Amino acid sequence: MTSAPQAALDAGCDLIVAGEGENAMAAIVDAIAAGRHGEIIRSEGVVDMADPPLPRLDLINHADYDAMPVQTCRGCPFACEFCDVINLFGRVPRYKQVERVLAELEAIYSLGYRGSIFFTDDNFIGNPGQAVGLLQALIPWNRERGEPFWFITQASINLGQRLDLIDLMTEANFGFVFIGIESPDVNVLANANKLQNTRHPLLDSLRTITDNGLSVIGSFILGFDTEKEGAGKRIEAFVEAANLPIVMINTLQAMPGTKLWERLRDEGRLRDTTDGDMATGVMNFVPDRPLEAIMREQLGAWDRLYARGPFLRRTLRCMLGMRPTRSAQGQTEPAVGQASGSSNGALADGLVQLRLFVRLLWRFGIRSRDWLDFWKALYLMWRRKPSRLIRFMTLLVMGDDILSFTRIIHDRAEPTLAHGRAATVGSSRSIEPVTATPRP
Repeated sequence: MTSAPQAALDAGCDLIVAGEGENAMAAIVDAIAAGRHGEIIRSEGVVDMADPPLPRLDLINHADYDAMPVQTCRGCPFACEFCDVINLFGRVPRYKQVERVLAELEAIYSLGYRGSIFFTDDNFIGNPGQAVGLLQALIPWNRERGEPFWFITQASINLGQRLDLIDLMTEANFGFVFIGIESPDVNVLANANKLQNTRHPLLDSLRTITDNGLSVIGSFILGFDTEKEGAGKRIEAFVEAANLPIVMINTLQAMPGTKLWERLRDEGRLRDTTDGDMATGVMNFVPDRPLEAIMREQLGAWDRLYARGPFLRRTLRCMLGMRPTRSAQGQTEPAVGQASGSSNGALADGLVQLRLFVRLLWRFGIRSRDWLDFWKALYLMWRRKPSRLIRFMTLLVMGDDILSFTRIIHDRAEPTLAHGRAATVGSSRSIEPVTATPRP
């Protein structure tokens, strides 16, 4: 909670660590032993990521996790105005040794866990050479153990210019990659200093990634300065053109300490709110255009992109455009999501997958008014791209879950829209901002 420690404390947390946690462990233990509450422990300095102690993974129940988290690096080389990663971890990525990452995976494997691993790095390819070295070691490690893990991570859009990295990632059994696309409008990206997204056509980069075996989870943000009316519709059109099944449509939040937060503070545009929730929260600053319009565009984009018919057809186009798996071409690559190897939880995992499959058939193949399109899509996948059938159905389940999430977004937004807290007349700047504190 480095960005807003006091807000977290006010919300009811007992102890807050501001800074990198490893350097504060002694202070945390002392505070707990002494029974102290309502305290912010400030951790100074940065952690040497090369060889930190292994986490006590034996103390957790891995059945409680959809994916086991592993961090291989901290930091990002880019400087997006709205992102607090560089404030937290710096612009020079720090990496664990490859051997150290493999030791952590070995510890998870020894617990009997089989399934997805989420590399929680801020940018997995922040240093492409480092990523290549890790992947070259990870491929044989995973293969020698019967491919017990498949991987998810976060990366920047320049992955689309590195086909060699994409190939290594799929060979290592990566299936999904989260990418901050933010906006299809080049001027908006440039104004937010998201310059890495302007150097090559976004559609070309995304198609290179998805066509070659990685499913992109795309993140978009509404509410940037210089953004024009209809941004939500432009995002929808872009998502359809890129054939991205899974996307997030967020509203911008100014995180404390970022360049965006400092600029808005100096302009007197910060609002007295500490929500910080980009998916369901109210923006914590006064945007360029009416807040109500931004929120309605967000809600409309969620609704239309995850309506079962359009979502089904978009996912089908994506999967039909993706190359077959390596195993389907006589090479080594398991179907992502079907990690092999034994596990104490294999029976339970199988029952969960069966339940999800039955739910999918019920919601898409029977209850939906697009039920005929669903069965046609299954047939097309079986005939034309059978090695991607599991990925196709996995994406449909994910989209169905997100459809439920859209109801939460509507519920959270409704009080603001209903009670007129959004700007409805004239400029959105009629919302009361917090008085700016000038820089010294």
